[in-house]
Amino acid sequence: MIMYLFNLLLLIFSIQSQNKFIENQNIIIEFDFELTEETKKKNTYKIKFTLKNKKNKPLYYVADYIKSETKININNFSTVNENSNSINDVGSSAPPPLSSSAYVDSGGAAKVDSESSSSVGGKKMQTTNKKEGDKKAESTSVEYYLANDIFELHLEEAKSSKFTTISPNNSDVSFYFKNKEKVKVPIKFNNITDKNIEIGFLEYNPVICIIPIEGLEINSTLVTNSKKGINPNDFYLKFSKNIVYTNSIKLELDKSFHTTIESAIEKYNELQSVLKNN
Repeated sequence: MIMYLFNLLLLIFSIQSQNKFIENQNIIIEFDFELTEETKKKNTYKIKFTLKNKKNKPLYYVADYIKSETKININNFSTVNENSNSINDVGSSAPPPLSSSAYVDSGGAAKVDSESSSSVGGKKMQTTNKKEGDKKAESTSVEYYLANDIFELHLEEAKSSKFTTISPNNSDVSFYFKNKEKVKVPIKFNNITDKNIEIGFLEYNPVICIIPIEGLEINSTLVTNSKKGINPNDFYLKFSKNIVYTNSIKLELDKSFHTTIESAIEKYNELQSVLKNN
Protein backbone atom coordinates (compact mmCIF):
# COMPACT_ATOMS: atom_id res chain seq x y z
CA MET A 1 0.00 0.00 0.00
CA ILE A 2 2.83 2.37 0.87
CA MET A 3 4.60 1.54 -2.38
CA TYR A 4 1.38 2.17 -4.34
CA LEU A 5 0.98 5.64 -2.78
CA PHE A 6 4.64 6.39 -3.45
CA ASN A 7 4.30 5.46 -7.12
CA LEU A 8 1.10 7.52 -7.38
CA LEU A 9 2.88 10.57 -5.99
CA LEU A 10 5.72 10.05 -8.45
CA LEU A 11 3.23 9.88 -11.31
CA ILE A 12 1.47 13.08 -10.24
CA PHE A 13 4.80 14.87 -9.86
CA SER A 14 5.89 13.63 -13.28
CA ILE A 15 2.71 14.92 -14.95
CA GLN A 16 3.06 18.32 -13.28
CA SER A 17 6.72 18.50 -14.32
CA GLN A 18 5.83 17.70 -17.93
CA ASN A 19 3.33 20.54 -17.88
CA LYS A 20 6.05 23.04 -16.96
CA PHE A 21 9.02 21.56 -18.80
CA ILE A 22 9.69 20.45 -22.39
CA GLU A 23 12.93 19.84 -24.25
CA ASN A 24 14.49 18.51 -27.43
CA GLN A 25 18.10 17.94 -28.48
CA ASN A 26 18.74 21.70 -28.76
CA ILE A 27 16.77 23.58 -26.11
CA ILE A 28 14.97 23.34 -22.79
CA ILE A 29 11.83 25.37 -22.06
CA GLU A 30 10.26 25.75 -18.63
CA PHE A 31 7.97 28.10 -16.78
CA ASP A 32 7.28 28.97 -13.17
CA PHE A 33 4.74 31.25 -11.53
CA GLU A 34 4.01 33.07 -8.30
CA LEU A 35 0.94 34.77 -6.88
CA THR A 36 1.79 38.49 -6.69
CA GLU A 37 -1.59 40.00 -5.79
CA GLU A 38 -4.66 38.52 -4.12
CA THR A 39 -7.96 40.34 -3.58
CA LYS A 40 -11.55 39.27 -3.02
CA LYS A 41 -12.28 39.48 -6.75
CA LYS A 42 -9.07 38.61 -8.57
CA ASN A 43 -5.69 36.94 -8.38
CA THR A 44 -2.67 38.17 -10.30
CA TYR A 45 0.16 35.79 -11.12
CA LYS A 46 3.60 36.47 -12.52
CA ILE A 47 4.63 33.74 -14.98
CA LYS A 48 8.22 33.53 -16.25
CA PHE A 49 9.22 31.50 -19.30
CA THR A 50 12.86 30.44 -19.60
CA LEU A 51 14.49 28.99 -22.71
CA LYS A 52 17.88 27.35 -22.20
CA ASN A 53 20.37 26.69 -25.01
CA LYS A 54 21.87 23.20 -24.73
CA LYS A 55 24.48 23.63 -27.49
CA ASN A 56 26.70 26.32 -25.92
CA LYS A 57 26.71 28.20 -29.23
CA PRO A 58 24.13 30.47 -30.88
CA LEU A 59 21.24 28.66 -32.57
CA TYR A 60 19.36 30.00 -35.57
CA TYR A 61 15.97 29.24 -37.11
CA VAL A 62 13.78 30.69 -39.87
CA ALA A 63 10.46 32.40 -39.13
CA ASP A 64 7.85 32.90 -41.87
CA TYR A 65 5.10 35.49 -42.11
CA ILE A 66 1.67 33.87 -41.91
CA LYS A 67 -1.64 35.27 -43.09
CA SER A 68 -4.47 36.03 -40.71
CA GLU A 69 -7.83 37.34 -41.92
CA THR A 70 -9.98 39.53 -39.71
CA LYS A 71 -13.44 41.00 -40.41
CA ILE A 72 -13.79 44.65 -39.46
CA ASN A 73 -17.03 46.60 -39.13
CA ILE A 74 -16.07 49.98 -40.61
CA ASN A 75 -18.76 51.92 -38.71
CA ASN A 76 -17.64 51.07 -35.20
CA PHE A 77 -14.21 49.54 -35.86
CA SER A 78 -15.04 46.45 -33.81
CA THR A 79 -12.91 43.45 -34.69
CA VAL A 80 -13.97 39.80 -34.87
CA ASN A 81 -11.21 37.18 -35.03
CA GLU A 82 -11.89 34.49 -37.65
CA ASN A 83 -9.18 32.11 -36.46
CA SER A 84 -10.12 28.72 -35.04
CA ASN A 85 -9.07 29.71 -31.53
CA SER A 86 -11.14 32.41 -29.90
CA ILE A 87 -8.43 34.38 -28.14
CA ASN A 88 -7.67 37.82 -29.56
CA ASP A 89 -4.08 38.19 -30.68
CA VAL A 90 -3.37 41.86 -30.06
CA GLY A 91 -0.30 42.58 -32.17
CA SER A 92 1.34 45.55 -33.78
CA SER A 93 0.01 46.70 -37.13
CA ALA A 94 3.36 48.07 -38.27
CA PRO A 95 4.94 46.81 -41.50
CA PRO A 96 7.13 43.71 -41.27
CA PRO A 97 10.71 44.43 -40.20
CA LEU A 98 12.76 44.47 -43.38
CA SER A 99 15.94 45.13 -41.43
CA SER A 100 16.81 45.49 -37.79
CA SER A 101 19.56 46.68 -35.50
CA ALA A 102 18.89 43.68 -33.30
CA TYR A 103 21.62 41.59 -34.86
CA VAL A 104 25.18 42.18 -33.64
CA ASP A 105 27.82 40.76 -35.94
CA SER A 106 30.14 39.60 -33.19
CA GLY A 107 29.96 35.90 -32.63
CA GLY A 108 26.31 35.73 -33.59
CA ALA A 109 24.97 37.67 -30.60
CA ALA A 110 21.66 39.50 -30.71
CA LYS A 111 20.24 42.36 -28.69
CA VAL A 112 17.06 40.59 -27.73
CA ASP A 113 15.70 43.60 -25.87
CA SER A 114 15.82 46.05 -28.76
CA GLU A 115 12.62 47.69 -30.00
CA SER A 116 13.06 46.56 -33.60
CA SER A 117 13.56 42.96 -32.60
CA SER A 118 10.18 42.83 -30.85
CA SER A 119 8.04 43.79 -33.84
CA VAL A 120 5.60 41.01 -34.68
CA GLY A 121 3.12 42.91 -36.79
CA GLY A 122 2.37 42.72 -40.46
CA LYS A 123 1.22 44.83 -43.36
CA LYS A 124 -2.54 45.13 -43.79
CA MET A 125 -4.50 44.83 -47.01
CA GLN A 126 -8.22 45.66 -46.90
CA THR A 127 -11.08 44.95 -49.28
CA THR A 128 -14.54 46.39 -48.71
CA ASN A 129 -17.81 44.79 -49.79
CA LYS A 130 -20.96 46.92 -49.60
CA LYS A 131 -24.23 45.86 -51.18
CA GLU A 132 -26.69 48.47 -52.39
CA GLY A 133 -28.93 49.56 -49.54
CA ASP A 134 -26.61 48.31 -46.81
CA LYS A 135 -26.07 50.84 -44.05
CA LYS A 136 -22.88 49.25 -42.82
CA ALA A 137 -19.86 48.29 -44.87
CA GLU A 138 -17.87 45.24 -43.92
CA SER A 139 -14.17 45.04 -44.63
CA THR A 140 -11.83 42.07 -44.62
CA SER A 141 -8.40 42.93 -43.32
CA VAL A 142 -5.58 40.56 -44.25
CA GLU A 143 -2.63 40.78 -41.91
CA TYR A 144 0.68 38.98 -41.90
CA TYR A 145 2.32 38.04 -38.60
CA LEU A 146 5.84 36.78 -38.08
CA ALA A 147 5.61 33.28 -36.60
CA ASN A 148 8.83 33.44 -34.60
CA ASP A 149 7.33 31.67 -31.57
CA ILE A 150 9.24 28.55 -30.50
CA PHE A 151 6.59 27.16 -28.16
CA GLU A 152 2.97 27.63 -27.13
CA LEU A 153 1.13 27.81 -23.83
CA HIS A 154 -1.90 25.48 -23.83
CA LEU A 155 -4.98 25.08 -21.63
CA GLU A 156 -7.77 22.58 -22.23
CA GLU A 157 -10.60 24.60 -20.68
CA ALA A 158 -10.11 28.24 -19.81
CA LYS A 159 -12.07 30.61 -17.61
CA SER A 160 -12.53 34.33 -18.12
CA SER A 161 -9.04 35.81 -17.65
CA LYS A 162 -6.41 38.10 -19.11
CA PHE A 163 -2.93 36.88 -20.02
CA THR A 164 -0.22 39.40 -20.98
CA THR A 165 3.33 38.85 -22.17
CA ILE A 166 5.69 41.65 -21.12
CA SER A 167 8.57 42.75 -23.35
CA PRO A 168 11.53 44.80 -22.10
CA ASN A 169 10.53 47.74 -24.32
CA ASN A 170 6.95 47.67 -22.94
CA SER A 171 5.44 46.37 -26.19
CA ASP A 172 3.06 44.10 -24.28
CA VAL A 173 0.70 41.66 -25.99
CA SER A 174 -2.55 40.65 -24.25
CA PHE A 175 -4.84 37.66 -24.74
CA TYR A 176 -8.37 37.50 -23.30
CA PHE A 177 -9.67 34.03 -22.46
CA LYS A 178 -13.36 33.11 -22.48
CA ASN A 179 -15.10 30.53 -20.33
CA LYS A 180 -14.73 26.89 -21.40
CA GLU A 181 -12.58 27.65 -24.44
CA LYS A 182 -9.46 25.78 -25.45
CA VAL A 183 -6.42 28.05 -25.33
CA LYS A 184 -3.28 28.10 -27.47
CA VAL A 185 -1.00 31.10 -26.96
CA PRO A 186 2.20 31.52 -29.01
CA ILE A 187 5.02 32.84 -26.80
CA LYS A 188 7.26 35.23 -28.73
CA PHE A 189 10.71 36.31 -27.59
CA ASN A 190 12.50 39.43 -28.84
CA ASN A 191 15.01 37.48 -30.91
CA ILE A 192 14.65 38.70 -34.49
CA THR A 193 17.89 39.47 -36.37
CA ASP A 194 18.39 41.73 -39.39
CA LYS A 195 19.03 38.76 -41.66
CA ASN A 196 16.28 37.56 -43.99
CA ILE A 197 15.88 35.25 -46.99
CA GLU A 198 15.15 36.94 -50.30
CA ILE A 199 12.17 35.18 -51.89
CA GLY A 200 10.87 37.92 -54.17
CA PHE A 201 8.15 39.40 -51.91
CA LEU A 202 10.16 41.97 -49.99
CA GLU A 203 7.60 42.77 -47.29
CA TYR A 204 7.18 39.16 -46.31
CA ASN A 205 10.67 37.72 -46.59
CA PRO A 206 11.35 35.01 -43.96
CA VAL A 207 13.46 36.28 -41.06
CA ILE A 208 16.38 34.61 -39.28
CA CYS A 209 15.87 34.40 -35.49
CA ILE A 210 18.47 33.62 -32.85
CA ILE A 211 18.68 31.75 -29.57
CA PRO A 212 21.79 33.16 -27.83
CA ILE A 213 24.16 31.03 -25.80
CA GLU A 214 22.73 32.49 -22.59
CA GLY A 215 19.19 31.59 -23.64
CA LEU A 216 16.05 33.73 -23.50
CA GLU A 217 13.51 34.84 -20.90
CA ILE A 218 10.15 36.56 -20.98
CA ASN A 219 7.77 37.52 -18.19
CA SER A 220 3.99 37.52 -18.30
CA THR A 221 1.01 38.13 -16.03
CA LEU A 222 -2.26 36.27 -15.56
CA VAL A 223 -5.25 38.10 -14.04
CA THR A 224 -8.10 35.76 -13.14
CA ASN A 225 -11.05 35.36 -10.78
CA SER A 226 -9.91 34.65 -7.23
CA LYS A 227 -12.48 31.89 -6.62
CA LYS A 228 -13.33 30.40 -10.01
CA GLY A 229 -10.38 31.48 -12.13
CA ILE A 230 -7.59 29.62 -13.89
CA ASN A 231 -5.13 27.55 -11.90
CA PRO A 232 -1.71 28.15 -13.54
CA ASN A 233 -0.86 24.52 -12.78
CA ASP A 234 -3.33 23.56 -15.51
CA PHE A 235 -1.22 25.22 -18.22
CA TYR A 236 1.11 23.04 -20.27
CA LEU A 237 3.74 23.69 -22.95
CA LYS A 238 4.07 22.44 -26.53
CA PHE A 239 6.64 23.15 -29.22
CA SER A 240 5.33 25.35 -32.04
CA LYS A 241 5.17 23.94 -35.55
CA ASN A 242 5.94 25.49 -38.92
CA ILE A 243 2.76 25.56 -41.01
CA VAL A 244 3.28 24.93 -44.73
CA TYR A 245 0.91 24.11 -47.58
CA THR A 246 1.52 21.86 -50.57
CA ASN A 247 -1.18 20.85 -53.07
CA SER A 248 -3.81 22.34 -50.72
CA ILE A 249 -2.58 20.07 -47.92
CA LYS A 250 -1.68 21.65 -44.60
CA LEU A 251 1.50 20.30 -43.02
CA GLU A 252 2.79 20.92 -39.50
CA LEU A 253 6.56 20.50 -39.38
CA ASP A 254 8.98 20.68 -36.47
CA LYS A 255 11.12 23.80 -36.38
CA SER A 256 14.77 23.13 -37.19
CA PHE A 257 17.61 24.82 -35.32
CA HIS A 258 21.09 25.39 -36.74
CA THR A 259 24.48 26.54 -35.46
CA THR A 260 25.07 28.90 -38.43
CA ILE A 261 22.89 31.29 -40.39
CA GLU A 262 24.08 29.71 -43.61
CA SER A 263 22.88 26.24 -42.64
CA ALA A 264 19.50 27.63 -41.51
CA ILE A 265 19.02 29.32 -44.90
CA GLU A 266 20.20 26.24 -46.80
CA LYS A 267 17.79 23.96 -44.95
CA TYR A 268 14.92 26.39 -45.52
CA ASN A 269 15.61 26.58 -49.26
CA GLU A 270 15.81 22.78 -49.47
CA LEU A 271 12.38 22.48 -47.87
CA GLN A 272 10.87 25.06 -50.21
CA SER A 273 12.29 23.17 -53.19
CA VAL A 274 10.75 19.92 -51.99
CA LEU A 275 7.37 21.58 -51.44
CA LYS A 276 7.49 23.23 -54.86
CA ASN A 277 8.22 19.94 -56.62
CA ASN A 278 5.48 18.04 -54.78
